[in-house]
Amino acid sequence: LVVLGNLMSLVGDFGGRRSPVAQLKEKLASGGADAAKLERARQELPRLEDLSPFEERYGKEAVALLMARESELVQLHRELARQEGGGGHLHPG
Repeated sequence: LVVLGNLMSLVGDFGGRRSPVAQLKEKLASGGADAAKLERARQELPRLEDLSPFEERYGKEAVALLMARESELVQLHRELARQEGGGGHLHPG
């Protein structure tokens, strides 16, 4: 049961970190914002892409496994958050 809790925490943390990255990438790809907002998004992206603190906490192997399923995990994270009424952000209870 402890292992399941740890896994849920890991996946939730990953989804919470990668969802904003996906949102920024979607915004940049669509060009749906004014030039200043797009430039801020471009500048913010490298900081959000940095997974080194996450790797230090969970290990490179775990991060590699999660990154292999990033789009599915982010989609799952967003869907669970919507179901919980979190507006796209999931906060563990």
